[in-house]
Amino acid sequence: MIAKASPRSLWLAGVFAGALTVGAAAQQASPLPPGFNIEVYASGLTNAREMALGDKGTVFVGSRLVDKVYAIVNKDGKREVKVLASGLYRPNGVAFHKGTLYIAELSKVSKIDNVEDHLDNPPKPTVIYDKLPKD
Repeated sequence: MIAKASPRSLWLAGVFAGALTVGAAAQQASPLPPGFNIEVYASGLTNAREMALGDKGTVFVGSRLVDKVYAIVNKDGKREVKVLASGLYRPNGVAFHKGTLYIAELSKVSKIDNVEDHLDNPPKPTVIYDKLPKD
């Protein structure tokens, strides 16, 4: 599967990268360019690694060293972090396509169909390929 970056996903990646470098930027005296600001997009996500944007605005976040995939949703004007799946082994990669969230663990790929319709009670991911190397 080849992932194509949209301008919106590039902007979102920039927001997260900016949030992660706030400490470094604060130590430097150089101001941001006019019209730019840095803010924390969401907190409470352990070891966030890769992101995908859903059709309804949900931000899905994989993690490298913990067993979780997160969903960030806007609820009543505030961002809320939900654990979408847990018990996974290094669920680093996430991709969203036609309503389905694909999750790449170290040695397998799983999916959750119609994921944005089940954020409050997500089903367990369905394994679609488990023949990847385990090391």
